Amino acid sequence: MEQDAFQLSEMMRNEFYYSLMDELQIGIYLFAPEGKTLLANSNFLNMLGYSWDELQSKTIGDLFAEEDVLFLKKGPENGEKEAVLTGKRKDQSALSLHLFSYEVRDDSSIFIALLDKPERSLSQSSQIAKLEKLAYALENTAAVTATDADGNIIYVNDRFCEVSKYSREELLGNNHRIVKSGRHPKEYFEELWQTITSGKIWRNETCNKAKDGSIWWGSATIVPLLNKDGIPYQYIGIRQDVTDRKILEEKYYEMAYYDFLTKLPNRRLFESQLEMEVAEAQKKMSTVSLMIIDLHGLKFVNDSLGTEMGDQLLQRAAIRLNQFVHPEGTLFRIDGNEFAVILPKIAEEDLVNGAKSIIHLFSQPFAIDGYELFLNVNIGMCIYPDGCKGFTCLIKNASFAMHQTKAAVKNGYLLHSNHMLNSLEKKWVLKNDLRRALKEEEFFLFFQPRIDPRLDKIIGAEALIRWNHPKFGVVSPLEFIPLAEEEGLIGQIGEWVLYQACRQNKKWQDAGLSPVIVSVNYSMIQFLHSEMIQEVARVLKQTGLEPQYLEIEITETALMKDEAMVSGKIDNLKLMGVKTAIDDFGTGYASLSYLKNLKTNTLKIDSSFIEGIPLESVSSEIVASIIQLAKKLNIRTVAEGVENIEQLRLLKEIHVDEIQGYLYSKPVPTQEFEQLLKMGKFLPR
Repeated sequence: MEQDAFQLSEMMRNEFYYSLMDELQIGIYLFAPEGKTLLANSNFLNMLGYSWDELQSKTIGDLFAEEDVLFLKKGPENGEKEAVLTGKRKDQSALSLHLFSYEVRDDSSIFIALLDKPERSLSQSSQIAKLEKLAYALENTAAVTATDADGNIIYVNDRFCEVSKYSREELLGNNHRIVKSGRHPKEYFEELWQTITSGKIWRNETCNKAKDGSIWWGSATIVPLLNKDGIPYQYIGIRQDVTDRKILEEKYYEMAYYDFLTKLPNRRLFESQLEMEVAEAQKKMSTVSLMIIDLHGLKFVNDSLGTEMGDQLLQRAAIRLNQFVHPEGTLFRIDGNEFAVILPKIAEEDLVNGAKSIIHLFSQPFAIDGYELFLNVNIGMCIYPDGCKGFTCLIKNASFAMHQTKAAVKNGYLLHSNHMLNSLEKKWVLKNDLRRALKEEEFFLFFQPRIDPRLDKIIGAEALIRWNHPKFGVVSPLEFIPLAEEEGLIGQIGEWVLYQACRQNKKWQDAGLSPVIVSVNYSMIQFLHSEMIQEVARVLKQTGLEPQYLEIEITETALMKDEAMVSGKIDNLKLMGVKTAIDDFGTGYASLSYLKNLKTNTLKIDSSFIEGIPLESVSSEIVASIIQLAKKLNIRTVAEGVENIEQLRLLKEIHVDEIQGYLYSKPVPTQEFEQLLKMGKFLPR
């Protein structure tokens, strides 16, 4: 009885099935646990002679005999399948009612189904007759079938014949597989049969194939009919035609998940499928590989031959790629000129060979409207789980590998792994994080002392920028300054260093410490910028530092780029009172005549010469010659990279002016440098 109640109450929740109950002359009555009337169908109203307006105010005490009221409130016991109740008509006459379904719904209502004659119980022998009546009611709205327990068709209505395009004679006795479209996976049918063989109603949308091969969709409900032991012996199938809606849905789906130009699945579908493939690989402990393919050359075609030609070229390229990757992989268009290929369970060797084959494939021209057009191709690859931990990481690593090979060669491929590209990946992350670092104030300064070796006293310092990166920790300027130049951020970073160095030097002076010169490194790009002089003047004014305590360092390489412009800038800085220094002197092979024409204040001798003294006579002679020349030109000299006493002893002998190196101090934070300034005399370690 509970199984029947489940089926009937489920049917009652749909207005469509409510009308079926009326056709089968079943009385439906719904009441609250305390006895209040909640719902009744027309059959129940007719049985007792009430209108709905009249029935609403009645309770079960008004409608059933006293001995039945308690039974209805408590419900059947001991697995009873049916009961005979005494109903009270409106005229107070008694009516024998057969109860065959009872269900308590969420403790808020009780559902019962009744027939006004016991012989009207839904016996097996009367099913076909009942189905004939049901079919008549549904003839113009739904396709109806009845099958035996094995799924063989024993009844169809005219509507089913119409939509399936089979005659009744062709359908009867045949299995339901006759309209199978092949669109649903086996799991779909396994779930269907598991549901209905357990006696439950199944609902879903089914894709069916008509006799002429056309597809039609039905919103299907399959109701099992149970014998007295609760075992299904027949199934009623009701399908309402929803083909038009499904066609519209498929159109919307295609617009959302497929690329309009190439008809390939788009990025949204790509990410969804890749996530599923990675989850499946995790579950089965297998692999899934990803290719990111970048085609370049399209912009030239668009600009020179028009976008229509460019679109044709892209379509041809997509077809060529798809023919190659199918059926082993799935091709997606994920961006304007980027494609992706998902390849489950492919060996690394086969993946690499596939990339080589694609590059060879694109060495052949595309013949379009009399033109032979070429595209370059770069491919980045990654394999899960070797090169990543999840699907987002898989996309990132494959894309990263693609960009790296694109930066190196016109046609190439690169396979990402955990043992490769660590430095390149770091470079990529640093480049992307530079702007945020400025905004979040992740940069800071170290200061390395410059010592007068005769007095063992700090007379200057070089300001050196560092980056406290949230992932990599403290990053050297050797790593990120070239990236800042590539990204066009060197000007902003350089001005930040200049301002902080000047501000800090002024703070030390205001604190009563001995004045020192702070030198700031300028790249060639910074130094040759048209606003460079104005920038220095502005920072000095903002910080209040006197110009003679600032020194601008430029490399010898920058000096050789544009001697006239560099010389003019040095002259302007000198007029302001700002000192200049030539850094890494001796490495750029600059003509010594440059020094005669320049009015620079300081030469910093490159550490590559210092490390060879005093043991290497050549290095010693070069350093001595530079110092002697500088003194004749009234230019101070600084020896960089001094690390031992022997070097210091020789440098004193040849009269170098300043020492900078680890022998005295490595670059230190601001507070530590301040302590060194307070010491006065500063001896080598």
